[in-house]
Amino acid sequence: MKWTPLALAAAFAVAFSSSASAAVLLTDDFDSYADTAALNAVWNETPAGLGTLDTAFGNGGQSLAHLGGASQKQVFAATVPTDAAPIVWEFDFYDDGEGNKRLTGGLRDNGAGAALGALLEMGRYNDLANPETGETTLSGYGVRTVFVGGTPGNWATYVENPAVTAGWHHFKAVVGETFIDFSLDLLSDGSIDGTRTIAVTANAKPYNVARLGGPSDLSSVSGGWFDNISIVQVPEPTALALAGIAAGAALIRRRKI
Repeated sequence: MKWTPLALAAAFAVAFSSSASAAVLLTDDFDSYADTAALNAVWNETPAGLGTLDTAFGNGGQSLAHLGGASQKQVFAATVPTDAAPIVWEFDFYDDGEGNKRLTGGLRDNGAGAALGALLEMGRYNDLANPETGETTLSGYGVRTVFVGGTPGNWATYVENPAVTAGWHHFKAVVGETFIDFSLDLLSDGSIDGTRTIAVTANAKPYNVARLGGPSDLSSVSGGWFDNISIVQVPEPTALALAGIAAGAALIRRRKI
């Protein structure tokens, strides 16, 4: 087979893209902890969280049980998202279906004493706005964005506003510099039941702390369980492919000289 310059560059791009890997910022399935004290030695950002290790119930293995109030917090390496390398943040949450719950996973940039400049949340809340219908003070699944610009800001439902459902649900956000794509998979069955995309305008922030529990440490009428936390920075495939083609073309040019 004769390799043309374009074919060589494309092949190089594929190899270049596949060789790149996500930068793992934080991951936790809670299975390694012997007790709550061991968990809190890792989720140790102050003020101390009120959650406890549940050794008998999880989405596989153990989990963090939380009744609301002060959240469990863990600091990770400060990371600024870009559109070419967004932060992918996700977790599983067990909802018992009770009303007026206030429990979320949070992502901020104020860990280790840094000033607060970005605040993201996703989970259950009891004072949500639905921009599509104009309704307010709704209780259910929602997202929150503060200090990053864009519309809607603060608390909002998912566009589809799915009904509160008992079970393990998967929350996910792809956080870029100019966008945040939120999604919700009820019952973790692979079907996306809720989405919300926000075109943010000020999100070049050094995210460095994960929070699980009450949003802004607020209390909750009833509790829930968190499991399988993951925060990674992932190079966007198109950007990698373009970089690979450019690198491959440069290599070919050098071979011709």
